[in-house]
Amino acid sequence: MSDQVNFVYDFDDDPVDELKHWLFLENVKLNQQRQQLESERDELRIEREQIEKEQRQRQRELDFQQKKLDREKDLFEKQWSVVERELVRMARDRDRIAKEKAYIQREKDELKRLRQASPGTAGVAAGTFFLGVSSLSGLKKRYRDLMKIYHPDNENGHEGTVRFINTEYEKLKTRFL
Repeated sequence: MSDQVNFVYDFDDDPVDELKHWLFLENVKLNQQRQQLESERDELRIEREQIEKEQRQRQRELDFQQKKLDREKDLFEKQWSVVERELVRMARDRDRIAKEKAYIQREKDELKRLRQASPGTAGVAAGTFFLGVSSLSGLKKRYRDLMKIYHPDNENGHEGTVRFINTEYEKLKTRFL
């Protein structure tokens, strides 16, 4: 309260003047305090508005981050389901390929055994390649599989064996028709 008003009066004569003077000084003090309180109130109001503005901004940022997180979670779940489906498909493919590989290996082993028995005609007895075939569709499927294995362009292919397979196939084909 450095702005306090100091008046010098001689109050010896009149006690009412002294009281008036005291009231005046008190009024000045109160006005100064009121102004100070109003300025503090204005500062607090401004500060409160800033805080509220910051809170709204933070809430918007939080909402944005939450939406972003939700979108990323959905994307992750979709990607995860794709990965799971592909893993299942790969496992099925791996099993199928292993079975085909085992089948081809058995056929190769059988061919080697037959070639070692008699090299000229591959030592194949009639009906050996198409044993167990009971329909025309089964015959065609077995023929395709045999051609994959024994065709002369393949690593273990043999021309004489292919001629023998073709002859046997034609005989059995006429039988099923």
